[in-house]
Amino acid sequence: MPPAATIDRTALAQLAIVVVFGGPVATWAANSVARALPVLVSSLGFLGVPVVSVALSVFLLGEALTLSLVLGGGLILAGLASAALAR
Repeated sequence: MPPAATIDRTALAQLAIVVVFGGPVATWAANSVARALPVLVSSLGFLGVPVVSVALSVFLLGEALTLSLVLGGGLILAGLASAALAR
């Protein structure tokens, strides 16, 4: 039988931050932005979220940057550029 997992105070504090800010506050903020901005602007902004997330995870957390991530990010950025230039 594997040993029982223990949760220290730091882990509980991190969980509380994610539950309070990562869930309800982030959802409220995203909905408020989507409601306040034109549809095209908010959809383009939300489309860039994965690129920013991957970039932050690479630079701040040291995650590996694979070819598929680079190609996917490039496709997203190309889509954003084509939408912005077509406007």
